[in-house]
Parts: sequence; structure tokens; C-alpha cells
Amino acid sequence: MIVLSNSIVQVVPVGETLAFDLTLLHTGCRHDGYGGAEYYDEKSSDVKLRKPGIYEISFGANVTGTKAGDEIRFSIYINGSPIEASTMVQTVSKENSLENVAKTIPVRIGREDDVTVTVVNTSAMATAVVDANPSLYIRRIA
Repeated sequence: MIVLSNSIVQVVPVGETLAFDLTLLHTGCRHDGYGGAEYYDEKSSDVKLRKPGIYEISFGANVTGTKAGDEIRFSIYINGSPIEASTMVQTVSKENSLENVAKTIPVRIGREDDVTVTVVNTSAMATAVVDANPSLYIRRIA
């Protein structure tokens, strides 16, 4: 299991990934990152899943746009492709007002080599502002 966060506000342009700089919890891995199902390099946007199985992926954050009416979208990606059912949408009610987006989804991972999980701003035109302390939680459940 791994739980990641970020200590600062991030501005995430369309098509870019959210980065994480805090590992809040990481079980099952040695200090070098080996031995567990999930692996993460500090200050990166990628989580690697090393073992086949079913994973629960959960993301939550307080987000806003640069103006009222911006439609902010984030999606969870696996190996550069979105998981369609993972898209989170929030329309900004007023400029710089924080709104919450969250999604929990199970994902089956096959026998490929390391699989990469990222969280991407998939808004049509809106740059997203993500408040400090978003949460990305991934655990192998079967």
C-alpha cells in the first residue's frame, strides 16, 4: 500500500500530470523501494505497480481554476492511457474557490512489466490549481 500527497499548491496545465513530494505511508517495501507491489520515486508523478492483481486506486484533491465556470477534470491513467471510469469533474463556482474531486476505482493489472499510474489534468482548456495535501492511495487487494 502507498499513500502519497504534496506539500505545496500546484498549477497543472492541461495534459500534465500531478506530482507528489510526500510519502505518507508505504508498506511492504524495503528502504530502496523493492519488495512491495507499489513503488514510487520521490518528487515524481509516477507510481509503478510491480505485481499482477487487482488494485484499489483512490485520488482526492481540492481544486480550482483561474476563473468562474472553468471545468476542471482529472483522470487516473495507466501506462499513458486514461481509465475512462476514473474521470473526476468539477465546475468552478467562483474564481479561486476550492472544490473537491475524488474517485476510488478497482483496476486489474496483468502480467506486464511495471505498470505506471499517474493523475492527469484532462480538462478541455482549463489550467487546474490543486491545493496542498491531495491524496493518492493505491493498494493491492487481490
